[in-house]
Amino acid sequence: MVHAYHVIISAYGFWLPNDPRGSWSDFVRSWELFRFGPATKTESTRSVASRPHDIELRQRAKAALQHPPVRFSGHQALSVARGFGHMCEKSKVVIWACAIMPEHLQIRKSCPVRGRGRAGKSISTTRKRLIGQSATLNSIRSKRKSDDSIGRLSLHFTRNRVVRWTTAKRISHV
Repeated sequence: MVHAYHVIISAYGFWLPNDPRGSWSDFVRSWELFRFGPATKTESTRSVASRPHDIELRQRAKAALQHPPVRFSGHQALSVARGFGHMCEKSKVVIWACAIMPEHLQIRKSCPVRGRGRAGKSISTTRKRLIGQSATLNSIRSKRKSDDSIGRLSLHFTRNRVVRWTTAKRISHV
């Protein structure tokens, strides 16, 4: 029986479909990115982030993106946290852990018997809205100072909701 899901939502430009370390993508849709190789499909359920790879090739591919990569500011991270809080209240999903980092976020969420599809759809809609706002998000660059504030904002959100949130640095197990 599944008790929880680990969900990773990456911002535009964080992990490319042809990343030399592997990805879950089947296809590279951008010709500019395809010049750096086809999709690097992996079936691994473990992190491949530490695999040795050609860092220069990956950085050149990121430079070929149509838009600058998205980095969440502290205020945007708070907005994402509030969105998840709203989704939890509506769907009765419990988020056991959440880490909102500048380039991606990770959550561990419960899977209640009812509303499973709606909760997943809410997460998907939140992601689409963020991607759709990439022009706005790109104009706000996060600096080291705002990276630190993401953790504080997430913890502040903890005090105002039943949901437990962690710092931006890591996900803790409950």
